[in-house]
Amino acid sequence: MKRARWIIVVLAVVFVAFLFIAVRHVYSRNGSVQDTSGTEDAYNAAEETLLKYMGVDEEKNDTSNENDEEKIADLTSGSRLTQRVTVRDEDEILPYSGTVTKDQDAFYPGTYEITFTTDELLPKAATVEVEMDVLKGDEVYILTGDKDSGYKEYAVVTVDKYNTVSFTTDTLQTYTLSTTNIPAAQEAMAGMIGD
Repeated sequence: MKRARWIIVVLAVVFVAFLFIAVRHVYSRNGSVQDTSGTEDAYNAAEETLLKYMGVDEEKNDTSNENDEEKIADLTSGSRLTQRVTVRDEDEILPYSGTVTKDQDAFYPGTYEITFTTDELLPKAATVEVEMDVLKGDEVYILTGDKDSGYKEYAVVTVDKYNTVSFTTDTLQTYTLSTTNIPAAQEAMAGMIGD
């Protein structure tokens, strides 16, 4: 009788140990898969949110034939990106901050708007440098005003450094930079409508 109890106790301990090992093994396999899929879902959600913020159509950019540079160009072409503006005089960078925002106007491609933290009259002329999608030799129109009140040409500059436009001013205000001559295009459009 004692021997039968002893065998039952040993079998019960072995059974519980085996059950514990089996449950742990199953949980570790399924648990890690769930963690991975949860992480992947979080990553995909973050990526979708970023692309949506950038204004990019994910299906349009999901082709496997394109190389990385073309994908980057596609992602940034339909997006609203902001970056810093550099204001400098002959000696140093001046402590004025501003941002450049790409305008999504289909009628006037290659248009950017520069805004400064505050509009200011500078004690002497300074150079404003902006990075935008231009090639060396391109003409860029520096404009003041807006779509509602109309644009006025401030200056026309020829790009001498790839992706960098620079112009001289003594007033920090909102400027529109465009590879399209917007005032001339608006005059032509008004002439066509008026006829």
